[in-house]
Amino acid sequence: MDILDFKKIKNAPLQDGTLLVAEPFLQDSNFARTVLFICQHDADGTCALVINKKDAETTVKDVVPDLPNCDFPVWIGGPMEHNKIFVLHNVPDLINGQNVQNIITFGADFDKLTECILLGLIDEKNVKFILGYSGWDVQQLEDEMQEQSWFITNAIQPLVLSTEAEKIYENALALFGNQYRKLAGFTPNPQLN
Repeated sequence: MDILDFKKIKNAPLQDGTLLVAEPFLQDSNFARTVLFICQHDADGTCALVINKKDAETTVKDVVPDLPNCDFPVWIGGPMEHNKIFVLHNVPDLINGQNVQNIITFGADFDKLTECILLGLIDEKNVKFILGYSGWDVQQLEDEMQEQSWFITNAIQPLVLSTEAEKIYENALALFGNQYRKLAGFTPNPQLN
């Protein structure tokens, strides 16, 4: 494989509705090999949700008492506030929420969400239940961008709602060109080879 020049990656603007894709060799234990959906980026800072870390032991029925039979996976959105549940979905006509750049909907009317799941109108391909979030103070994320810790690309709904956690990072890298997809298989720390 040719040497890839990460400086040549053309990043999308940092804004609501874009994806943060961790640089393949990022060593931060919270964000190594992660893909995050930016829900809000403004003068107060940035709020994003990791979309490719599935909690292997927890399902929705474990965290939402009103859904005792719901085996949808629970995702880990980041290192902040693990006691809060966030929702990304593609059914705003059923459960409301905040439209983010016509890509995905953030948040929901929880009573309507519960009812729609119980009635079988929504399945795990429509909604992600996410515990916790990732946040940056004003200018903090921009500084990390200067350090080339993140690539930014426009989000696409199938990737955001994908249920294949192990494929999301690889597919996100491929948005920059197929040659970058191969990096998903490399060890995060090349010094260990």
